[in-house]
Amino acid sequence: MATQTEYIHGTNMAKAASATKNLDHFIWSTLPDRNAVTNGKFKVPHCDSKAQVDLFIKNDKALLAKTTFLWVGLFAATQKYPLFTPLLVVCDLILPYILQDRNMLNRSSQPPGSMYG
Repeated sequence: MATQTEYIHGTNMAKAASATKNLDHFIWSTLPDRNAVTNGKFKVPHCDSKAQVDLFIKNDKALLAKTTFLWVGLFAATQKYPLFTPLLVVCDLILPYILQDRNMLNRSSQPPGSMYG
């Protein structure tokens, strides 16, 4: 259901972009087609639905000519989670890089005190 909804939203955005006569540049945020990359071995629905929208855009030659496919695997806000905390590599050992005073480094573009700052 979510995959179908994401596809519908993506194709609606692409249709709107295609119908906008004075559009110079369309940026589509997407992810690699995991189904194609793994020959169908691994299904990653949120990647696969974006890949279906990629194909929709590629079939519209006029829209394709002014489209940038932007692959962003990680977002700045994601780095707040321990799994994505920067690591310091010392003498072949990987040690977590932990700041005692988090105000010294703001890894987010959000202002301090906001949800992500």
